[in-house]
Order: sequence, then structure tokens, then C-alpha cells
Amino acid sequence: MKPSKLKLVENYFSRNLDCNLSFEENPHIGLCVSGGPDSMALVVLMNNWIKKNNGKITIFHFNHGLRKESEIESKFVKKFSNNLGYECKIIKWQDSKPKSGIMKTARNLRYKKIIEECKKKKILHLMTAHHHDDSLETFFMRSLRKKTYEGLFSIPFRRIHESLQIIRPLINFKKIKLKEICKFYNIDWISDSSNFNFFYERPRIRERLSNFSGKKLNFLAKELKKNKIDNENVEKKITDFFISNLRHNQNGSFEIGKTKLLKIKQNIQIEILRRILRTCSSKIYLPCLNSTKLILEKLKKYKISKFTLHSCLIVLKNDKILIYRESKATQKKMNKGLVVDIKNSNFWDNRFKIYSDKYELHCELITERNWVELKNNFYNGNNIPFDIIKTLPLIRFNKKKVIPFLISNEELEKASIDFYFSPKIPLTKKNFF
Repeated sequence: MKPSKLKLVENYFSRNLDCNLSFEENPHIGLCVSGGPDSMALVVLMNNWIKKNNGKITIFHFNHGLRKESEIESKFVKKFSNNLGYECKIIKWQDSKPKSGIMKTARNLRYKKIIEECKKKKILHLMTAHHHDDSLETFFMRSLRKKTYEGLFSIPFRRIHESLQIIRPLINFKKIKLKEICKFYNIDWISDSSNFNFFYERPRIRERLSNFSGKKLNFLAKELKKNKIDNENVEKKITDFFISNLRHNQNGSFEIGKTKLLKIKQNIQIEILRRILRTCSSKIYLPCLNSTKLILEKLKKYKISKFTLHSCLIVLKNDKILIYRESKATQKKMNKGLVVDIKNSNFWDNRFKIYSDKYELHCELITERNWVELKNNFYNGNNIPFDIIKTLPLIRFNKKKVIPFLISNEELEKASIDFYFSPKIPLTKKNFF
């Protein structure tokens, strides 16, 4: 790569960040660095940008411990980071490794641990080195699985996780360009042997794409671009529907009008139901497409009925569709209860964030048996269905007991308790909540 061309690439990279994202003054950016050419190129490009913006970089490297070279790779990234004057946090996979689905488990754990470190360091922006080739592979892989709208336009440029902005600034860069950047600066990189292990799906997809003609790859890239635009349009329609027609209750339940839902196109109806069910259950993945279609047909057919899907209870009352967390799922997940230490937040049923800066909180299940006694001590002024009450905790502290939403927010505040719905996945990519 010629210096003049590199200058254009660096200017494009900087403009993309400056025009499409917002950063605090003197930003602190986290970078996920594996040691491959993609992440090494990201460090180089960010090294120039961060100096112009008087910021700070912390590099995160996750040592999966899955290969013999893992320790060598960690030391390589650490040395490279230190030579640039950046802190490098090596995170090791200490847990036992699963016998199946190891790549998926590794990816989820990697994100979880790095996000935790970002919170500790009060980092608001985390960057990964996903690039155009990754995006094309993901799109092709998902299209082969015949997924519906969500996911088919592949890897997004940005997503929000609570207060953390996860950014993929290289998503429009081809891998060959990133290698050229590393070569220009005489930077070595690591070749990950798992990229050539055809036991995993992605290397098989990569190999298959390598045999495509230039014409076929261009066609796939155009399809990716087209699907991205189509998905953005679908996303807007879903968001508009939620803003106008969705009622979300603090207790983690949802309500929509049946007539209004059935007025829109069926593919949007299905996606709306899937999004609500995923957020209500606080699962990572959407419910099965075919199962959601069956529920939709039943909603059209009946006026009053109950159905279950994705650990949720769907209650149809004439023109109202009410969606709750299925209490059986809560009972199963939280059967051992939960202890929340002072000044340490925790999650009840992976759905409600709970915190106290004054008391240790002991949370337990509400059941048919203990409710006989409890109901005389609490006023259900909002007529919350018992199916929902059974998904909430009985909270004991300082010889007192409370049930969220059966006492006022003011009373919870007096008890120095924060308790609010905080789903794993928001309803829309624009973070409706």
C-alpha cells in the first residue's frame, strides 16, 4: 500500500468515527485484540485517532486456552500493547470447557467478561475488529439457514449494551486492506489455527466463499447491502408500532391491541411477537419462527384463550393480547432464591435488576402456598394478575418484607431498594427501552 493510499484509508476511518458516533471529551476506548491482522490493524488506526482526540486506550485479550499457542498469543498481544504504551488486560477462561457448542460458548463468555471489565474501568466504548469479509460470511451463513429478517443483514456497525457502545469501525473494510495496513507499518500478526479447522462452521463457509468467482462475490455483497436497507425499513416499522401501540408495564408484562397488530403485514406481525417474547423472557435468542406463526394463527382464530411460548404466557382477552413471563420458568430458575449484597447489583430471573446501598437483600419465590399468608399484608391496587406476581420476588431485609409493584416506588426508595425491569435484549436495535 502506498503512503498516499494509506492516508486516504486513515482519513476515511477517522471521518467514519467522527461523523457517525459521539464520544466524551478525552475518550477512553476499549479494544478487543486477538492478535490477528484485523485487530492489529484496528490498533494501528485507533492509535492515530486517539492521539488526535487526547484519549486513552485499554486493550482486552481473551485467552480461551483452547490451543497450545494460546499463552504465546497472549504474551504477543501484551508486548505489542505495552510497546505502544497501552494497558493490556488478559482475561483467561477459567471455567470448564463444554463438549459441544464450544465456539458459541467461548464467544458469549468473551463478551461477558470484557463487558464486565469495561464497567469496572468505566469505559463507554468498546471496539471489535469485525470487517467486511466477516459480515459477508455471516450473511451467507445465515441465509443458508433461512432465517427471517433479523440477522440477515449480518453484523451491525454499532449496538448498545446497557451503558456500553459496542462499535465495529472496520465493518466496511476488506481483510486484504487490513493486512496491507499491517504490512505498511511492519506489524506482525498471529495466524489462528482454528480458522482452518473445518470442524467449525465458519471456516467451512470461508472455504466455500473462497471458491466463488468475483462476479458471484459481488452479487452476494449487493444482496447483503439490499438486505441491510430492507431490514432497516422493517426495523422502522417495528419501532413505530411499539411506540404507538405497545404498553409496557413495570412488572415486566406487555400489552398490544389485536386489531392493530393484524392490520399490518404478516411478516411484521411475526417479528413484533418474537421481539416481545424474547424481551419478556429475557432470553438471548428469538422464539422459533414456525411456533410464532402457529401462535399468530391462534390469535386470529380465538377471542379468549391462553397459550405458552418461549417461557411466556400469552393471554388473549377479546382485543387485548397480554404477554407475561411464565411463572413456571421463574420458579425453576429461581428455586434457590437470591442474595443481593450491599452495594452490589444482581438480577432476579435475568429480568429485574435489584440493588441496595443500605441492606443485604434476601429474595425468595412467591408461591401458592406462601401467598395465602402474604396477600393479607399487601394491597394489589393495580390488580396485577397472580401469574405475574409469581414472577416477582418476596424481598426480606432488616426484619421487613416487600414485594415490588405491590408497594409504591416511594416505599421502595425509602427502603433504599432499586428494582426495575432490565431485559437482556431490547425490543428493537434502536434500544426502545
